[in-house]
Amino acid sequence: MPSPRILYIAAMCVAGLVLAVAAKFHPGIASGPVPPLFWLLIVSFIIDLGLMRLAARTGAPPLAMEWRFGGFMAGALVYLAVALLSGEKVAG
Repeated sequence: MPSPRILYIAAMCVAGLVLAVAAKFHPGIASGPVPPLFWLLIVSFIIDLGLMRLAARTGAPPLAMEWRFGGFMAGALVYLAVALLSGEKVAG
């Protein structure tokens, strides 16, 4: 089984991709009251809660802050790349 760190980064990249595609087809997401990159923080928080629970149950080490930051940045870069390549106006 892959490391929880790698799964976290992969999940954040997928979340960035899904967010960019959703913002492309529903422009209200990109211009709404909650900025798109904040949605990535919400996804990160939910995944992190699950990983903390898993760590408490199995005794695995919790996710370090560097991995959280790296996962968020990976998701943000995927979002921005897809959004800019699809011609979406990125603000936020």
